[in-house]
Amino acid sequence: MKPVRVLLLAGCMTLAAGCSAIVGMVGGPWGGSSGGRPGQDCYNQFGKTYCPLISAEGFVETGIASWYGEDFHGRPTALGEPYNMYAMTAAHKTLPLPTRVRVTNLENGRSAELRVNDRGPFVDDRVIDLSYSAARELGVYRRGTARVRVEALEAGGSPEPSPAAGGYAYLQTGAFAYRENASRLYNRIRQAGISGVYLRRKGNGVYAVWVGPLDDGRHAARLRRQLANIGISGAVRVQGVAPPG
Repeated sequence: MKPVRVLLLAGCMTLAAGCSAIVGMVGGPWGGSSGGRPGQDCYNQFGKTYCPLISAEGFVETGIASWYGEDFHGRPTALGEPYNMYAMTAAHKTLPLPTRVRVTNLENGRSAELRVNDRGPFVDDRVIDLSYSAARELGVYRRGTARVRVEALEAGGSPEPSPAAGGYAYLQTGAFAYRENASRLYNRIRQAGISGVYLRRKGNGVYAVWVGPLDDGRHAARLRRQLANIGISGAVRVQGVAPPG
């Protein structure tokens, strides 16, 4: 069911001075005090107070997606972790942080699983802000915006490790002396509909194919199952000091 946006005017002044409305979504309870969970308290932006949902169960939304990139790279997200423009992440105004979602570009049929770890976009007709990598994956990068469907898959996922904590975690699916061999594996994984695939030349001259970044053990297990379905096994967990280019 398509969510319906509602405006709750009563009691607005008790939440934020000068706010014009409290915005939420029908179909899920609104949050209030988060008990200290990052990004889960009601917040005010441009005269509106947004109250995050307590649960993402059954959440589906259709609207316009945009993306944000280099100007925000490395800055703290609403969840408190650094924004990584190369990770498959997104910003949403009211979904719990973090939540895994499937975003489908309704204009070209491409879809990707993303992790919501930030708040935004604060433009009336836009429902989700994609990271740079997510925008490229979904074919939104060049146009800047596209009509999409957002479906919640599950809440949860640990914050991504920062470079200072040892880097971002990935599954390395193969390593090759020749780039063309790595490219074949890269294309095979991409063609299977798995997002967040990178071909990286390591310091020793070896070409590696990585999938990620990983959020937690459940995400890694799901990726291993997807890889096994196309005959790829034995992926090893690796750490990257910086997001792969």
